[in-house]
Amino acid sequence: MIGPMIGSLLLHVADADAVTPANVWQHWGGDPGALVSVVAMGTLYGVGVRRLWTRAGRGHVVSRGEVASFYLGILTLLVALCSPLDAVADTLFSAHMLQHVLLIGVAAPLAILGAPLLPFLWCLPHDARVAGGRAWNASGMRRGAAILVLPLPAWALHTIALWGWHLPGPYSAALASAPIHALEHSCFYLTALLMWWVALKPLRGHGGIAGSLLVLVGTMVQSGALGAILTFSGTPWYYSQSAGAALWHLTALEDQQLAGLIMWIPAGFAYLIALLAVLRRVFDVPAPSKLAGGIAAATVLFVATSKSMSMSGAACAPGVPMATGTPGQPLAGTAAYFYTLH
Repeated sequence: MIGPMIGSLLLHVADADAVTPANVWQHWGGDPGALVSVVAMGTLYGVGVRRLWTRAGRGHVVSRGEVASFYLGILTLLVALCSPLDAVADTLFSAHMLQHVLLIGVAAPLAILGAPLLPFLWCLPHDARVAGGRAWNASGMRRGAAILVLPLPAWALHTIALWGWHLPGPYSAALASAPIHALEHSCFYLTALLMWWVALKPLRGHGGIAGSLLVLVGTMVQSGALGAILTFSGTPWYYSQSAGAALWHLTALEDQQLAGLIMWIPAGFAYLIALLAVLRRVFDVPAPSKLAGGIAAATVLFVATSKSMSMSGAACAPGVPMATGTPGQPLAGTAAYFYTLH
C-alpha cells in the first residue's frame, strides 16, 4: 500500500528534464569521472603495448587479438557509463540492470582476454617497474593476491558484491549519491575482473580448469537465481524509480520483471559461452589436469541438468501463454513478451 503511494507521489514530482523516449538521445557524457577513468585505462594500456612491441616486435608478448579484445572492453565501458544508457539507468531499473550486465558480463571478460597485466606494468617507467616489483615481492601483497585468485574467494567476493548492491537499501543509496553510485560500479567491475581472471586464466595449484568451471557454474547459478527472484517477485523491491518507469509506460513491477529477465537470460549466455570455451581446454591439457577437468565437466553437466529440471516448474508462470504453473505473480507487459522468448 505504501509503495504505490510513494510511486504516485514521485510521478507528480518528476523532474521536467527526466529521460524519456522522446529525449533519450540528448543525454550523452555520463559521469565525467567515469569517462576520465575509462580513457586513462585505454591510454595506459596502449602505452604499455607500444613499449612491449617496440622491444619484442609487433604482435609479440601481447597479440593483436588480445589488444582488440581489450579495446572492445573499453568500448563496452563507454557504452555502459558514458552513453545515453547511463542516463536511462537513473530512470529505469531495467536499464540499470543492462548497465550492470555490460560491466560484469561483457567489459570485464574482454579486459581479461586482453592480457592487461604486462601492458599496465610496462606503461610505467623502468625504475618504477623495478621498485614496484621489489615492493610486491617483499610485502605481503603477493601472498594476498595468491589467496584472491583462488576460486572460492574470487567467487564469494563477486557474489557478495552482486547480491549486496541489489538489496533495496544499497541500491537506493547508489541512486541518490554519485560517489556511492561510482563505488557500486567499481565493486561490480573489479570483483568481476577477479572472477573472470580465475575463470579464463586458470592457474595450476589454484584449482586449474576444474576451479575455472566451478567458478563459472557458481556464478551463473547465483546470478540467474537473483534474476529469477526479481522476475517472479510479486511486489517491486524498489520504488525510487517508479516515476521514471511511468514515463516509459511501465509500472515499477514490470520494470523490475524486465530487469530480472535481463540478468537471468542474456547474462546467462555470457557464462554459458565461457563454460563451453573452458570445456574445450579439458581435451588440450596433460592427463592429470584432463582427469580433474573431466570430473569438473561431469559436475557442470549434473548441476546444469538439475537446474534445468528445477526450472521446468518455475518456468510455468500465469499470464504467459502456454504456461500453467503458479510459482508467483503473473508477468506483465514487456516482461511477459521477453519471457516467452526464453
